[in-house]
Amino acid sequence: MNSIETMKSRIEALPDHDSEQIRIAHEQLKNLEFSFNLGNMEIDLFSMSKNDVLTLIDDIAGMDFQLLLATRNIEPEYREGSDKEAWAAMARESRIRLLVHEFTLLSRLRSDEPEAWDEVNELFFDD
Repeated sequence: MNSIETMKSRIEALPDHDSEQIRIAHEQLKNLEFSFNLGNMEIDLFSMSKNDVLTLIDDIAGMDFQLLLATRNIEPEYREGSDKEAWAAMARESRIRLLVHEFTLLSRLRSDEPEAWDEVNELFFDD
């Protein structure tokens, strides 16, 4: 199983949340003025379902070098003359890892895990 498939299986293992759980977590996070660290990915993670994230992973996995380069996010800059496919594979994996990390936290918040809420407070509000 390649790393993208492994990351997809991590998302698939998360619980499904109903619209009310999604709404409550979104409201609570909005009240905290919380935002996810997604670089410049233009997505509304707060309202995404597990299936939406799996679809997005497939979309990212299908991006070619030119599209990845045009929408560069958190990955290092491509150096002219280096291996384009190796850079593209690294860029895809970086974006997907970031998405999986952030959505996993969101899923834990939707499940109302106290440790997840502690993590949010620790990361964003405690000095």
